[in-house]
Parts: sequence; structure tokens; C-alpha cells
Amino acid sequence: MTELASKRSLDTLQLGRAFAALAVVGHHTTRTLAQPKYLGENVFPIFNAGDSGVMYFFVLSGFVIFLAHANDFGDRDNALRFVWRRVQRIYPALWVALICVVPLVLLMKADLSFYDLFSSFLLLPIEHEPIIDVVWTLRHEVIFYAIFAVAIWNPRIGWIAGAVWLALSFVQPVLFPVYPLAFVFHPAHVLFGLGILAYWLFDRRDIVSPKLCLTLGIVLFGGTWIAVAYGAFLKNAISTWCYGVGAMLMILGGVVLETKAALRLPRVLIFLGEASYSIYLVHFPALSGFAKVATKLKALGIPNELLFVMVATGGVAVGVVFYLLVERPLLTFFRTIGRVPKRVEA
Repeated sequence: MTELASKRSLDTLQLGRAFAALAVVGHHTTRTLAQPKYLGENVFPIFNAGDSGVMYFFVLSGFVIFLAHANDFGDRDNALRFVWRRVQRIYPALWVALICVVPLVLLMKADLSFYDLFSSFLLLPIEHEPIIDVVWTLRHEVIFYAIFAVAIWNPRIGWIAGAVWLALSFVQPVLFPVYPLAFVFHPAHVLFGLGILAYWLFDRRDIVSPKLCLTLGIVLFGGTWIAVAYGAFLKNAISTWCYGVGAMLMILGGVVLETKAALRLPRVLIFLGEASYSIYLVHFPALSGFAKVATKLKALGIPNELLFVMVATGGVAVGVVFYLLVERPLLTFFRTIGRVPKRVEA
């Protein structure tokens, strides 16, 4: 099954990327428009928990990284190639986004230190995100990628380091409540492990009822989302892990269904999945501009619900343009000079 999956991109994985990015856009649109200087109203409370898209993406990341590199362990050259792929996938687009946003942040007279800038460009640990809010998740991704690279280079050392890292992340709320250990052992890191578990079950072909698996995942993830959105469940480590288990079941059920039934999804959803990193990366700075426009349009009697859709759509559109003009050309360039073979992109 791994061989089948590695020969082409799985559409359900792209759908998952699109879902995660759009959920986060909805969350940030809600936060932005609820500010008194804009609409001053929480238009769609359901998106109070839209940041759960990040939790879905962490699980997805663990699954896809193993799907793409399961056969690379034990080779130092493969470790170097893995690091190069991760660098080209994340950093060039991030640097362009930061170069665009930093002047705006400085114009707002934000107090940025040299380390704020340095850590943002290299995704080093930091206590508070100073420039682009969503970049905090990439800092955690980098830790996962570093441990995975070690595992490729030396599986024994890497697997031990990974197991210890996940175990300490599981107990972080009790043992390491403050920065920097709270960052290094964040409870969301457990979700990478759930993604790895999903891949292992997928590779073993142990899922006999993928529809049931997918349904249970949707119920758990969606139920946690609703409970958190309306205050019945706190945003904490427990809700994070509930999201994680739900996402694991959704991803696992989806990919098994796709490989067994040749499932195909609308191209627009696949495209949004391909553009999801750009959407995720640049939508938040764009929302403020669209929110200002929405505030002026409100005087024309346009319902807040429609203004919400307009602002969110604007944020997505900016991300899509960034993907077409910046991220995709950069990926093509680096793949060309690096001679990276076509594989499932993480």
C-alpha cells in the first residue's frame, strides 16, 4: 500500500490540508472582526475553535512525512536530502512573507528585537510570536523535522529521541509548565505521533472498515470543535489530544477509502490543498485590510454574515495569489536545482 500511495498524491490528504487552512482562516476572521474597531461582533461563534485546523495539520504532517520517507531510514545521504526538502518547502516562501510583513509591523511601531527577527527567519524557539501569528506552528514543525532527520541518519538514536520527546510532551502540562521547556515539549507534539500511528496502521492494511473509522473521526473531531467553540470544553491539552485522535481517524479512514475505492474529489479542493501553506502563511496579515473595508461597507447595510464571508474569502484569495506568484515558482526553482524526484509532498 505504501508503494501505491507513494506513486501519486492522495487527494484526501490535499483535502485535509485545505480543511485545516480554511478552518484557521475562519478562526482568524472571527477574531479580527470581533474587535471593537471593526464589526465588534463574534459573527460565527463556531469558528472560535477554528484553530483546531492546526491540530489536524500536525497529525497530517506526521502521516505524510512517514508516507514520503518511510524507506529512507539508515542512510545519511537520505537524511541530508530530507533536510533539503524541508528547507525548500518551508523557508523561501516564509522569507518572502516576512520581508513583506516586517515593514508593516515596524510602521505600526512594534517593538521588535534583533532576536525577534532572527528567530522568525530561522524558526528558532521564542516565547511570543512577534511578527506573523501563525508562524508559531512552524517552529514546532521544525523540531519534529529535526528529530525525523536524526532518525533517518541513525534510526536507533532517532527513534529513542523521538519516543522521549513525545513522552515528555505528553506530560508537559504537569512537569514543564513554563517556557522554554513548555515550548520544546508542547502537548501538541503528541499529534505528530498520532500521525505516525495512522501511517503504521495504513501501511499494515489493518483497517477493515474505513467508513466507520472516518465517521468516528468526524464525530470526535467535530464534537470537540463544537464543545470548545461554545465553551463546554476548554482549550487545553485534553481537547488537543481529542482533536488529534479524531484527526488520526479521519485521515486514516480517508486514505484507506481512497486507495480501495479510487475516490476522487473536486479539483478546486485539491488546488486549495496545494495552496494551503501559502493561505495559512499570509492570510492573517491580509485580514486586517479586508476588515477595514468591511467596516466601511457595514454602513451600507450589508449583513455582518456576508461581510464575514467577504473578509474570509479575501484572506484565502491573497493566499492563493501568493501561492501562484511566489510559493509555486520557488518550489519549481528549488526542485530543479536540487533534482528532487517527484514524491508525495508533505
